Amino acid sequence: TNSPTTATAIRRAMTKNKMGTTTSVDQQQQLYISLPYLPFLSNLSLTKKVYSLGHDTGHTIHNFLSTSHQINTIRELWQVHSSGSGGCSSSISDNSGIPSIFVNSFKNGTRTSANPKDLFTVVLPSILNRYKKWWLELVSDDPVHVLIETLLVSFLLYLLFVRKKEKDRKRMQDRLSDEEIEDLLVEWKERGRFTLTGVPIEEEGKVNGIGNSNGTITGSGDVSNLNGKGKKLKMNEVVIESMHGSYMTVKVKDEYGHGHVQQQQNNNNQKQRYNINKLTGKKDRDKDKNKGKEKNNKDSKDRNDNSDSAGNDSNARTMTVLNFATHDFLGLSCPAENKSDGAAKSSATAATGGGSGDTSNTNNNSSNPNGSPATENASKDETKTPIKKGSHDVIKEASIEALNKYGCGSCGPRGFYGTIDAHLDLEDAVTNFLHTDGAILYSDGAAASASTVAAFAKRGDLLVVDEGVYEALGTGVILSRANVKYFKHNDMEDLRRVLERVQATDESLKRKKNDQRRFIVVEALYKNYGTLCPLDELIQLKEEFCYRLILDESYSFGSLGETGRGALEYYNLEHMRHAEIVTFSLENSMGSIGGITVGNEEVVDHQRLSGAGYCFSASLPPFLAHAAKASLSKMEAEPSLLETLRDNVEYCYSQMHEQMSSIIPEKVLITSQVGISPIIYLQLTKNDDMILSRDEQVDLLDRVATYCLENGLFVISTGNHVYDHLHKIPPPSIRITIMAKHSKAEIDTAIKVLENAMSTIL
Repeated sequence: TNSPTTATAIRRAMTKNKMGTTTSVDQQQQLYISLPYLPFLSNLSLTKKVYSLGHDTGHTIHNFLSTSHQINTIRELWQVHSSGSGGCSSSISDNSGIPSIFVNSFKNGTRTSANPKDLFTVVLPSILNRYKKWWLELVSDDPVHVLIETLLVSFLLYLLFVRKKEKDRKRMQDRLSDEEIEDLLVEWKERGRFTLTGVPIEEEGKVNGIGNSNGTITGSGDVSNLNGKGKKLKMNEVVIESMHGSYMTVKVKDEYGHGHVQQQQNNNNQKQRYNINKLTGKKDRDKDKNKGKEKNNKDSKDRNDNSDSAGNDSNARTMTVLNFATHDFLGLSCPAENKSDGAAKSSATAATGGGSGDTSNTNNNSSNPNGSPATENASKDETKTPIKKGSHDVIKEASIEALNKYGCGSCGPRGFYGTIDAHLDLEDAVTNFLHTDGAILYSDGAAASASTVAAFAKRGDLLVVDEGVYEALGTGVILSRANVKYFKHNDMEDLRRVLERVQATDESLKRKKNDQRRFIVVEALYKNYGTLCPLDELIQLKEEFCYRLILDESYSFGSLGETGRGALEYYNLEHMRHAEIVTFSLENSMGSIGGITVGNEEVVDHQRLSGAGYCFSASLPPFLAHAAKASLSKMEAEPSLLETLRDNVEYCYSQMHEQMSSIIPEKVLITSQVGISPIIYLQLTKNDDMILSRDEQVDLLDRVATYCLENGLFVISTGNHVYDHLHKIPPPSIRITIMAKHSKAEIDTAIKVLENAMSTIL
């Protein structure tokens, strides 16, 4: 390769290849031998130029820094480099273009090492010049290629330099300064850290300047600034201790008692002492004193805990109130009561219903006909007494029987060693009751709905979902990772519009209907609205556009239909035929825990390996499955329970319109399914004269619910939802649930208390 003849042959061969002519076999072999590091991977001229440029550049630098060569070799190499660069420069016949330092160093044939400084001052500009010419030719040959590469390089530079600096700058801005950290620590020491469940109403009111000295909300001030996350002041903490018939015994935190005032005084004294110590620099001096006080406070707390266990807690009071809050529509989870017990509970309600909130009235005046202690203490003793046969508490009887036989836990998931005959018996009972091919039992009601949706819908599938679905279904939709399209709540016209739009997309893409799994996801009876899904119209749309239906009957099973089979029975529809996948919870009308999904064999068997709540959760404790089966048997054997429930629902709606005519619809509206739904929602009427923000509405309704609780009625204010699991946030409302165990007199009492509360607060 050092001879002039070989170099000339290489140059001619490369020149002919560039012009599109063919070379002889010998010349091609010489070309491959001469350029071993230049593989001809393509016949494209652009590829040849790129490889030629890279190879020639490296070859030139290598020869300048290696052992000595003859001056003719350098000249020929320079000519090869010129011709191989895609015609960027002409051949050089003399020493022009070759740096004089290299010509002089090779005249005598002696070895002379090139100086790196000369390399950068002479060779590098030459390389840059040739690269510039190659780049301009590339722009003229393929401008699109150059544009794409330029954008990619620019984007990489942006990520490496600009974006990284922005993140670093933002991270530095988000960091707390030393002064902010110190202020935050001082605030924690003064006020204490916020609890996970919120802050007491008196502290929140004082922080925002809208509370009075008693810690109550005065109605003045900016309610929208109650806290920074859109959450509302919580109601009094209520702990349900027991349920008996249509009543429940609750323990309510007493925010106005002596213990609360004393605690506030202690907090104020500690805050004042801390401020004095901060100003005078006496923190270290009082460190030992604070330790002694903390020890005293701990001993005092232990004494308070002991007094709490003895029932002498001065910061809480026990009340017996009407239960219009739970979703046990048939009252199967509540022990049956005698008439004498009911009279005693009515007496207790009257004692606590004056709005005074005085616990002593309840303890001193309420008693049963036998002269026993207060109703609250009697109810506690009643819960400790074993249930006797014939007491009609089917859930507790079945639970005790199963606990004696199986023990408590199931010790594992269903797919391993957690399946017990109690689970299989319940699945068979539900299968026979609903006339389906099979049923699958989950250990949690919410997990049943979420796991069912996620088991059938995967990435790439399509879910058409009502925007009003409750939290469990919303979680399942998110976990499925499918394509989701929402339609307006219970609006079948909007559902048709969504389905037609999907159909138009299929036609434009020439996609078949069975190329994608598609489901419509709805609730039969909506938990957050109390409305009934028009299944008769929805089924027609489902069959017209070839969709499958996932139906959640958690709140309709046991409350709708002649025999309690749910909304499908109410509309005279059939399982598996009109609704392919049906899921429901056992935690409402059945009074137990868990959930079930029913369908054909394929639907059930598929979930045994794809249902996350079935595969990865411990199975339902056997006594809960036994209790659910007993509830199902009682509902099937006593259809009068459902008849009583329907009568109570119709009576409640009619009496509301009659007794609350001064409020409905001027101040509140009934937004649930009138005459059908056992879940009743009352929303504030929109008034142009007084426009309220959402936080202001929640505040008013919370006060209505608190007023009702003080007067012996337990209802729910639904303004504080779990926003992360809902697609559409329902408006603030008062929720009332009807039970089969309610009497007509109790419904009249509840409506009267509610009417007084709304008239007073609104």
